[in-house]
Amino acid sequence: MSVAETVKRPRGELFFGVDARHIRQLGQELVGDRTTALTELIKNAYDADATRVSLRFDGAMQPSGVLEVEDDGLGMRLEDVDRGWMRISTDVKDVQSQSQKYRRERAGRKGIGRFATETLGRRLVLRTTVRGEPSALMIRFDWEADYPSGHDLTAIANPFWIEPAPKGKHGTLLRIEGLYDTWDEDARTRVRRAVRLLQPPFPVATSAKADRGIDPGFSVEVAVDGRPDDLVLKGYDDFLQAGTARMRARVSTAGQLRVRVASDHLGVDREEILAGRYRKTGAFSAEASYFVFRTDALGGVGVRVAQEMAKEFAGIRLYRDGLRVMPYGEQGNDWLGLDRLQGARTTLVPLANGNWFGQIAITRVRNPDLRDTASREGLVENEAFAQLQRAVRQALIWAASEVGSARQRKVTTSHKPGAKSRRAILAAARTDVERTVRERLPAGLVERVMPVVSAALEGVSPDAAEADSSEAQRVEELLNELELLRVLASLGTSIAVFSHEVRSALTASAAALSALDGTNASSTRLRRAQTAVDELQDLAGYIDAYVSASQRRVREPQPLANIIDDFTARLSRNLARSVKFVTEVRPPALRTAPMARSEIDAILINLLTNAIKAMDAEGHPERRVGLFAQGEADDVVVRFQDTGSGIDPRIREEIFEPFITDTRSPISELGVGTGLGLKIVRDIAEGNGGSVGVATPNVPYATCIEVRLPRWRKQQGGA
Repeated sequence: MSVAETVKRPRGELFFGVDARHIRQLGQELVGDRTTALTELIKNAYDADATRVSLRFDGAMQPSGVLEVEDDGLGMRLEDVDRGWMRISTDVKDVQSQSQKYRRERAGRKGIGRFATETLGRRLVLRTTVRGEPSALMIRFDWEADYPSGHDLTAIANPFWIEPAPKGKHGTLLRIEGLYDTWDEDARTRVRRAVRLLQPPFPVATSAKADRGIDPGFSVEVAVDGRPDDLVLKGYDDFLQAGTARMRARVSTAGQLRVRVASDHLGVDREEILAGRYRKTGAFSAEASYFVFRTDALGGVGVRVAQEMAKEFAGIRLYRDGLRVMPYGEQGNDWLGLDRLQGARTTLVPLANGNWFGQIAITRVRNPDLRDTASREGLVENEAFAQLQRAVRQALIWAASEVGSARQRKVTTSHKPGAKSRRAILAAARTDVERTVRERLPAGLVERVMPVVSAALEGVSPDAAEADSSEAQRVEELLNELELLRVLASLGTSIAVFSHEVRSALTASAAALSALDGTNASSTRLRRAQTAVDELQDLAGYIDAYVSASQRRVREPQPLANIIDDFTARLSRNLARSVKFVTEVRPPALRTAPMARSEIDAILINLLTNAIKAMDAEGHPERRVGLFAQGEADDVVVRFQDTGSGIDPRIREEIFEPFITDTRSPISELGVGTGLGLKIVRDIAEGNGGSVGVATPNVPYATCIEVRLPRWRKQQGGA
């Protein structure tokens, strides 16, 4: 009988079976240790829209103790337990990726919470109550007695019963009996640390509107043998209190950043509204303890103790609706760029991740543009995320600088120790004026003059604060730009070396191809190889010329027609081989005012790479770039147009700011944009007395970037 005949005439059916010990295997293999198991149970409570979860250890120091995990979440009905909790590998949390009440992104998506209970103890009693219902569902599981090897998992019965619901309670209680291990002080310390990092280190205000669907956050409580354990680690409170200063920051719904830094130890309490607007990120708050590891800057603990605690707990972590978002704040995760700034030595005050212990509190309601990545590891790095980073970094730099000034330390390479802010100078002036008025004027006149003096000084105070804030923001921008320039300088040196080596290799390759000409080798293959070498030589020649011009930095009038022709001829066979160029320069002898040739090249290459990415993303059948230059009065106007996807209107006004990019497509031959190209174009144009902006494109183009540069005039001896 053939296999085909057997398939057509089946004699019966076979089904997969699951051995009961599979439950225990899953528990042991999916849950690494008991601390992880507890963390998973806490996440399940979070997913159930709980605002509070309690861990209660009874007989923790003895074998066969009891652990109760109770939350005030939504609870489960019988059908919910049957369809979800009792079903292994269910897709309920994938289909319903957000919680029912507070729309939380589910944290326990792997479905290992139920196996965590088996990892911890021999038996489980589950009691769950839905809010407003009079009855509670009780289920008993005996992992050790009822789930032995050799039994069919689907045939094991787990008894359940219904009883009156506890008065005033709703949610789920997991009573884990017969604990396998004792929970000694070391084990509970690990739990404290895990919970400490899972929750914000500083209390977050909860909302009184929880019943109306606004997420009030999440808290965890622990009790041992009936006594509260407030999750305070040994030395933890002393560590926080020993901080040099405390920083608090808040971004309003209007995008305004307000920062306060206070230190009882240094007698500092200052507050500023910093320059800049952060509208895309949404309202959020941040709080952190700042540590300068010097004896004179710490209070209550030694430098070595504080440093050891910082190794374990330092960092700025991100929390959403009261639960931590990984991996921000992990050791080695420099997501705010603090370690890089410290390493650049442009900011001289201590600023690294190891100097901060703190949190950023966001919510799904207030920060809708801060979205999870597809892998759920971290957030999408969009403009909202970039603004979050910039705002927090600006607040931390300002706070650290204020502390540095109070400690009479040099803050930046251009800062003099002891230098005061404009606001501090104004405050000192106010004191001097008030003292002079009271000393020099009659008592009756003082009462009439003082309100006028105070009003005048109050009118100046906001201007002084804004000037200080603007200066601090500009300092941060310059530090970031200096760091970028260092990287680019290094990259330029590497390219120069690389280009020289490539040119040598190409010369040797061309010679070898010439030697083959006239032999029996395939003429078609030789032509293809020769063409490839010619293209590489063109590209290497362009890089050589560009690097050489960059090094010379000779400033002279630049003939645009020659530069544009050279640019399109060299790159059309390589970087933009499938792009059609349309160029026109009027008049043909048009020249810019004196500037470096490399600056023109940099403008063109950055605009071209942006255009190619936009056309790759759009998939336009005709990839066309229009490059038009003309003279207008005292200006040279260069209009660079492409048939790509156009500019997203939401970022049109910010497209020339650093790290703003509208390129997301990984299919582009040039990869995803970094958001620096147009900033470089703007800096070059403005540095030469010109400007850059977005203009209306001509048909059939979708985007037009217009660059204006000073023109070389006839009276100057030019065209």
